[in-house]
Amino acid sequence: MANQSDNTIDGDFIPANESKLVILFFKWYVRYLFGKRFRNVWLQRDYNPESRSTLYFLNHHSWWDGITPLLLNEFVFNQKARAIMEDVQIRKFRFFTKIGAMSINRKNIRSAMITLKAASDWLKKENTSLFLYPEGKITNPHEPIRFESGLMRIKKWAPNCDIVPIAMYISHQRDNKPELFIQVGPPCRMETLDGHETALQQLLAQTRTDSLNENHGYTRLI
Repeated sequence: MANQSDNTIDGDFIPANESKLVILFFKWYVRYLFGKRFRNVWLQRDYNPESRSTLYFLNHHSWWDGITPLLLNEFVFNQKARAIMEDVQIRKFRFFTKIGAMSINRKNIRSAMITLKAASDWLKKENTSLFLYPEGKITNPHEPIRFESGLMRIKKWAPNCDIVPIAMYISHQRDNKPELFIQVGPPCRMETLDGHETALQQLLAQTRTDSLNENHGYTRLI
């Protein structure tokens, strides 16, 4: 649950306010949605949090990306997870705060800094995680990945957390129902924003290639 100080940070900021009951419901509802929509959801990972705090950064190419973090955390990582969500969307769907979403107003620099500071403070606690889409919006999967600066701000303010790329690719190669391939890379040691962009771009390219191989070696998550 968010503490009292979280709720008094700023009037424009909407903090996460987790509910175990809501998370439990959405855990299984989200699993049902993925099972209904996809033929298979495949997972490959080179990272185990082992009670560390982790900043996961992901590509953002489809609507499904928004609920993938809940699937991954509840069935794979088992950390205390949060995510950052556009303030316009979170005001429409306040229940997202109950599953760990906090708001960001990207049009207001001061407000955005408050969100990034809250996210950084969260990552200073043991066994916590934050899922971040550094592109800031759904983007064209055929264009180069370009990040906004928030990732590096969190890296600076929470220097001890692991920073881990996650690539997600939807393949229509083998069936009329698509397959989702998720690859969790090793912690990223890059020092620049460009370096993190490159790390995710390379991981995504590898995931696309893997999806074409029937013997891809991924584990079936759903």
